[in-house]
Amino acid sequence: MNTHIGMNTSMQTGIIMNTQPRHRHTHDHSHSHAHGRSLSAIRKLIQETSLPVAVKNTAISTFELLGTSEARIHNVPVENIHFHEVGAVDAIVDIVSASAGMHALNIEKCIARLSM
Repeated sequence: MNTHIGMNTSMQTGIIMNTQPRHRHTHDHSHSHAHGRSLSAIRKLIQETSLPVAVKNTAISTFELLGTSEARIHNVPVENIHFHEVGAVDAIVDIVSASAGMHALNIEKCIARLSM
């Protein structure tokens, strides 16, 4: 099975990431290009894979939950949120892999509690 997850990224009984840097300039100048990915861009990346629909839905739901939380914190519409670290290829691969693992192991629910 060879599932493409993004540009230069593929899955073959595991996920292999491209080691080539995608952003190769210093930040000592002003520029207008955006960093991170929008929720809609992440949805599109995941939806374009050949992963099972249930895995896609779980991964997308995870990003939607993160996006909703970020939107509330910043008081902006969820579609205006740009994920920086979470929108990086390695983080997307982590979330998609966790979703695939949950489905492969028939895990119905995952709960995390934060201690404050």
